[in-house]
Amino acid sequence: MKKLILKLAIGGILLLPLSASADISSVQTLQSAVVVPSVVSPLSCFNFTRTLKMGSTSYDVRALQFALQKEGFTISVSEYGTFGLETQTALNAFQQKYSADILTDGSLPTGMVGVRTRAKLNSIYGCSVVSTAPASNLPTNVSMSVKNVSLDSNGITAVFCNNSTSALPVFPARLRVNGIVRDFNIVGAIGAGTCDTDLFPYSTWGLTYDPGVTYGVVSALDPNGMYKKSSLLYPLSATTTLSVPAIAGAHLSIRGITLKSNGLQGTFCNLGDTDLTTYPVRVTMNGAIKDFDISSAYVHGKCSSMTWSYDVWGVSSTTGTFINATVNVDPNNAIKESNEFDNSATISGTL
Repeated sequence: MKKLILKLAIGGILLLPLSASADISSVQTLQSAVVVPSVVSPLSCFNFTRTLKMGSTSYDVRALQFALQKEGFTISVSEYGTFGLETQTALNAFQQKYSADILTDGSLPTGMVGVRTRAKLNSIYGCSVVSTAPASNLPTNVSMSVKNVSLDSNGITAVFCNNSTSALPVFPARLRVNGIVRDFNIVGAIGAGTCDTDLFPYSTWGLTYDPGVTYGVVSALDPNGMYKKSSLLYPLSATTTLSVPAIAGAHLSIRGITLKSNGLQGTFCNLGDTDLTTYPVRVTMNGAIKDFDISSAYVHGKCSSMTWSYDVWGVSSTTGTFINATVNVDPNNAIKESNEFDNSATISGTL
């Protein structure tokens, strides 16, 4: 039987109704000492396929911002997921930096992601580039953990620990709040045997605190399997599950993809308050693209799992085959959503 050399971890699911009387003294005492990561690393690869410009809102924009931040440009948390002025300014600088490849005709920066800018981004951050990074550069026997995830009126607090005997190049962590995804590099937990307590304000996800709202938090370590060949261990915390109110309007969500022995499995949810007449999904696997319509996810408040055989993309399912897959929900932005921050997921692994 084929064995998947791939390990992902959900570090805790905590869905709690918050109250204004919550004890926040322990969090307040940490605020002066805790540094919330202001620049998140592009911890996963991303294949840019869309034209992006001022006003665009999607996970593609967040991936673009990951790349621009990695290049050293500044983008405020308040602009995450939205193509605003700071993103445009950073993109102009990116185009100028790589003018030999992007501004080949001597033209000025455009401030939008077109054909040449997209090609340059993919040459640096595309999955075919990132996924082939030598595993020998990664430490072995990696052990990471997340614990004490809590919520109060200030935001989400969590403790991240590197339980390894060696330092890590990055400490990749993902926090999903009410369906909105943010990736972080927990710089304070990179050192061997160190833990770091971080407070993440709700504004990091474009949310504001409301004592009458239910907040759902999902934490994940190494969500894209960076250390998948490093004998990674994932100590998990206890989980609690309660319901999360539907978001008004349309809200399509990819809730996870997995490489299984019989194919690629994805879980798709309609988290809005209305039924849909189409649920468009685009899956790119090892460079081949296929479009699908998930009719079983039309009904609001429902999730549906789908499994596609690898041979749909002409990919072998034999042991040792490397798979890189990206799933984009509503790839052409045909549906106006109230939340477009969880419309994309990428996974890599070896069968």
